[in-house]
Amino acid sequence: RRQILQEFIRGVSIGTVASSSSFLGGSTIAWATDGGDNHEDTSSLYQFENRHRNKNKDALIRDDYWFMAGKCPPRKLNMESMAGFNDPKWNTWGACQTESTSGGSGAGNSCTYVSLKQRIPGYSKYAFNVRLGRQEYQELGHILSRTSNNTSSSSSSLWTRDVARLLADTAAGTPCPAVDALLKGTLLATVLLTSPNYSGPPLELLVARFYLNEANFAIQELQRAVERQDLDLAMAAYDFGRDS
Repeated sequence: RRQILQEFIRGVSIGTVASSSSFLGGSTIAWATDGGDNHEDTSSLYQFENRHRNKNKDALIRDDYWFMAGKCPPRKLNMESMAGFNDPKWNTWGACQTESTSGGSGAGNSCTYVSLKQRIPGYSKYAFNVRLGRQEYQELGHILSRTSNNTSSSSSSLWTRDVARLLADTAAGTPCPAVDALLKGTLLATVLLTSPNYSGPPLELLVARFYLNEANFAIQELQRAVERQDLDLAMAAYDFGRDS
């Protein structure tokens, strides 16, 4: 399921080529310690995934996979364990494939078919905003990484200013690029994952919304970390958002 979200975001830049990058974070940033080891993902220490979700009242979009199914998709998915990506149940990218049944007849998957004609306008409308938000979120990681490697008091006090600047609304009152990317991402997901042959939200769309909500929660926690000047919380929240 995680592959579905990653596929439609990667499609913004390079088409529908499989990728291990996540919505906002992209490649993992190395967090060097004094011993030269990579920083471990600390998001699990804060139990972000097991938080009280309050019926998704504070979510970016209420009707996601958790809200509809009452459970969360896997936090991380081993891509290689997904046998047969071209299986029709994963086919949301144009070709309406057919899988054979035991009786020899074919069973179509028209309910997951999304035409290229439908997908192209979504890319043209939302690609720039999604890409910009991803870059801005990565910059947040660079700021936190530099701060964690610099023990000077001036560095520890400046990170809150720099992070707050990237998370602040624009002068025009619109959301910052990282948040705007999530808003545009919900629209892009609807365009790319909703088939005209099926009126309801497909499973893939609900999963996409779930991870968008997780990334949005991470940004909220980053903002809270700035207010509290809590670098550990900020690093954990960034890790959580990066993996979403």
